[in-house]
Amino acid sequence: MSFEQRSDFLLKSNKAEKLLSVGIDYFLNIAPNILENLKNNRKNSDFDKYSNTIIKYVDENDRDMAEFIANLHYTVYHNNYPYKEMQDSDYILKNFLQKNQAVVGVYNNKINNKLCGCGIFQLDYENKLAYIRSLMILNEDRDFIDVKKIFVQHIYEAIIKHINLIDKIYGEVRTAHNIVQYLSESIGFVPHAILINKDNFSDNNELESDILAITYTKKCLIEKRFNNPKIYFKLKNLYEHFENIWNLSPADYDKSEIKINRNFIKFVFLEYKNIIINKELDNYSYINYRMIHELYGVTMEFQVNSITKSAEKIKFKPDRILKIKSITNYEIFGAFILKLLKLIDTGEINYFEFYLPCLDVNLQYISKELGCSIFGYALAWYKLDNGKFVDCVVIGKSKYEINETKTHFTQKSKELFELIKPLL
Repeated sequence: MSFEQRSDFLLKSNKAEKLLSVGIDYFLNIAPNILENLKNNRKNSDFDKYSNTIIKYVDENDRDMAEFIANLHYTVYHNNYPYKEMQDSDYILKNFLQKNQAVVGVYNNKINNKLCGCGIFQLDYENKLAYIRSLMILNEDRDFIDVKKIFVQHIYEAIIKHINLIDKIYGEVRTAHNIVQYLSESIGFVPHAILINKDNFSDNNELESDILAITYTKKCLIEKRFNNPKIYFKLKNLYEHFENIWNLSPADYDKSEIKINRNFIKFVFLEYKNIIINKELDNYSYINYRMIHELYGVTMEFQVNSITKSAEKIKFKPDRILKIKSITNYEIFGAFILKLLKLIDTGEINYFEFYLPCLDVNLQYISKELGCSIFGYALAWYKLDNGKFVDCVVIGKSKYEINETKTHFTQKSKELFELIKPLL
C-alpha cells in the first residue's frame, strides 16, 4: 500500500474517530470528569482522601525538595532502588529541576502536613516525548493519599502546560503488582512491550519484568508517523494487535531475503572479529560500553547498570549499516547482535533491549534467528531524517525466563504477553 493509499485509508475510514478510546486526546477529554467524580465520591466515604492529597510542583532551584526526592528513593526502596543517580540530590537538581525538562511534583499528606511522595514527568523536547518515572509514596502514608488523584492530576497538568510540545508519553510500569498498570490503562495508555526481567527492586535479588506503556496524540499517529513500516511476516499478529487498538492502516508483511545458513554465519563471524568493545566506568554504578566496527566505523553504545546487569539506552542506527555499499551489511548487523548475546552468555549482562526501526524485514529476521526475543512493538518511535517517526520492534534478551506466577498482569498486558510468548 502506497503512502497516498494509506493516507486516503485513514481519512475515509471511521477508524480515525475510534482513536478517542485511547491516547492523549482521549485522556485530556476525560481527565476533568475523572477528577470531579473522584472529588465527589471521596466526600461520601469515611475518609476524604481527595481533599487530604495535595500536589506541589517543585521550583527549579529548590535544593530542599531535591534532597527530599533523593531520600524518598532511598527510603521507599530500602536502598534497593537500582538507579542510584535518583538518590543523589545534586543529580536531581541538575538534570530535572534546573534544566526545565521535567514537571516534578511532591505529594503532601494534609492531615499532618507531611511530604510523603513524588512523581517526575520528564520531557524530551526534540522528540516531543515524555517519560513518567519515580511515582512513589511512603508506605505509612498510602492509606491517606489518593493515588488516582495524584496520577491523573499530575499527568493532566503536565500535559496542559506543554500542550504543543508532547506527542507521546511512556512509562515502564512494574509487575510486582498491577495497580499502576490499571491506572495507566484507565487514562489511555496501552501496553506495548514486556521487558522481561529487566529490573530488580528487592533486597533478595528477585528479578521483575516491566510493562512498556505508551500513549499517543492523534496528530502523532496520523501526521507524524511513517505509515509504511516494513514488518517481518511472523510479527503479523503483533502488529495487528496494535492496529486494532490504535486503528492504524493495514501493513504489508514480507519474508526475509536472507538465509541463515553456514555461509551467512561464516561471514557474520568474520565481521564479529572486526568489532571491538571499549568500557568505561561511570558514576552511579554504570559502565559505559562502546562497540565499534573497525573497518566501517559503525558503533553501538549503551550503559550497563551493574546492579541489575541490564544494558540500557542502546544507541544504534541500523539505517547507517544499510547505507554501507557492501554485500556484508547484514552480516555486520548480525555480528553486533552476536556481540550482545555473547555478553549474556558470559554473564557480563543479564538483559538488553533495543528499538529496531521497521525499515528492513531482514534485520528483524536476523535478530530473531540469531537468538533475540521480541518484547513488543512501539509506534512512531525512531526519528528519520525527513522528520517522520517510524515504528520499532522492541528487540531484546533476558538471561532468565519470566516467572509468570509472580508477574502481575492486567487483561491487556496479559493479552500482549500471550502474543510475544512464542517470540521470546
